[in-house]
Amino acid sequence: MMTSKLLWDDQYLEDFAKSLQNGCPEQFWEWNQNDELEELKVKHIRKLMRNFYPSLGVFNLSVETDQAGRTVSDTQPVFRRGCRIEEVDPDTIHAITKRVLMMMEQPLGDELQGLFQGKYEQVWSKSALKGLKVLPNLEPNADTLSTCARYFQNGWIEITKDGVSELKSYDDVDENLIVWNSSVIGRDYVPDAKSVDGNKVPTHFKDFVRNICSDEFDDDGNALVDQKRLDNIELAIGFLCHRFNQDSNRRWVVFVDKFYDGVDGNASNGGTGKSVLVKCLSHVMNLVELSGRTITSKKDNTNMWSRVNRSHELVLIDDCSKKFPTDLLLTNTTGDFHIEGKYKKGFSIPAKVAPKIVLTSNFPLEGEGSTFTRRQFVCEITNFYLVMNEEYDETVNTLHGYKDLCSDLWNENDWTEFYKYVFECVSKFLKRGGLPSSQESDFYKRARLIEQIGNNAIFEYLLERLSEYHRSGEEVFVLKFYADVRSQFPTETMDIKDDKVFYSWLKAIGKAFNMHVNRHKQGRQDQQRLTTDRWLKWVNQGLEGYKNNAGNEIKHGDQVSVMRVSSRKRHNGSFYQKPEFNKPDFNKGNQ
Repeated sequence: MMTSKLLWDDQYLEDFAKSLQNGCPEQFWEWNQNDELEELKVKHIRKLMRNFYPSLGVFNLSVETDQAGRTVSDTQPVFRRGCRIEEVDPDTIHAITKRVLMMMEQPLGDELQGLFQGKYEQVWSKSALKGLKVLPNLEPNADTLSTCARYFQNGWIEITKDGVSELKSYDDVDENLIVWNSSVIGRDYVPDAKSVDGNKVPTHFKDFVRNICSDEFDDDGNALVDQKRLDNIELAIGFLCHRFNQDSNRRWVVFVDKFYDGVDGNASNGGTGKSVLVKCLSHVMNLVELSGRTITSKKDNTNMWSRVNRSHELVLIDDCSKKFPTDLLLTNTTGDFHIEGKYKKGFSIPAKVAPKIVLTSNFPLEGEGSTFTRRQFVCEITNFYLVMNEEYDETVNTLHGYKDLCSDLWNENDWTEFYKYVFECVSKFLKRGGLPSSQESDFYKRARLIEQIGNNAIFEYLLERLSEYHRSGEEVFVLKFYADVRSQFPTETMDIKDDKVFYSWLKAIGKAFNMHVNRHKQGRQDQQRLTTDRWLKWVNQGLEGYKNNAGNEIKHGDQVSVMRVSSRKRHNGSFYQKPEFNKPDFNKGNQ
């Protein structure tokens, strides 16, 4: 979790209260000739705003937008302690003031409190607080292309491609820079874990990440890690925990189940650890969680982003539905982050400080076009924990010391190893210089296409036919292809009025598996005349008597649609092989 520790803790306020005495620079009160406190007047309020509050740490910050991204006229009240800063509202300033006066020497403190009775509007209204001393428009101590700063209660560290720096003091932050208190992790930074009795220090989170990249076992029962999948997830963690946006590499990350049986099979049920992974990152980044389950169209977007504010560094859209409209993400990953609210005025967060977006889903997300493909980074999660739970009654909790990941049950060593590993991922990401292009596995391609088609069996049939067309390289009558699909699936295709739907499905499958339909025509149907040879083939395939779209019987010499299937690269004598989508045997080596 991010920090909940206020900048104005009791010790800080008590020290300030003890410093207050008659004649001090912060004194806003005056005595009359009878040694009685004068009533609170404009001149006293002016001293309160110009002397007392700045010494306490209360200022107006000159800003274009407040921390929630809302446009403000000129200033925003804040509490500043060193380089750390936090927004405050009138009620908070009133409460802090009352607390300080209670801690002062008595009876002076009580008498000062009496001056403010019935004076709330005069002192703490928004208009009255315009009188606070104004700080310049200070810039947050932000991440850069090559650096990442993370803040703890006892100091801060800087991460580069070469690793993690030693702990730095907040006094080392440039005086023109600020650190929002909401970005401070509510724990002390400890660089190295301490071994107990010489035992190996557990690495629960690191082990968890390796497990969700494992779907096979060796003969000794040890999980085998898919290194490419592990690299992608570690780079994704590094990307999500680096608050810097490069226009050319703005992406959203998708954590999705690897194994999926399709809409008419046993669909994925979750439980693989996707959400656990992202929620653990809330202990590094200021995260806001949104539900993706109920958002199935653009019209559901009325309040989708309403909970996001400028302090948020990571937006989790959890458990996205099959129909989640991914085009809603494009705007907020190609420019400023726009937020619309149903009951409040919309605003934008500048692109350079916009939060990263991460989604989890049991299903492949819909989306078309090169922009969609380029902007998403897909990380597939294996069913390691799902199988462990279903077959061995083991959970994430039981497999990791009977302690939930990133919970209050973790000890200092657990947290130390967690942050060490996350920062290693950040360093790995910085060293690479960005996320790689999203390379979908055959599993993900299959799952996405099954969702698009809506029927597992039809997908398998189309993939088989496509493979046959590819192996033969022969010209195929499109009308024959249509007839075969309808003959094979008469019930399933009954409501499909346009045969071209089957052609679009075939093209989509071909594009995914490098078997391109009519590549020489950019995927369009090729019109050829029924020459003598083609006519004989037409008749032999039982197409004689078929009619065209105008209702006329197709004759010798007429034009018909044909297609060929080819690859972009020569296949060196070997032909495309249908991917094997069987789930791994988790019992292997455990019998």
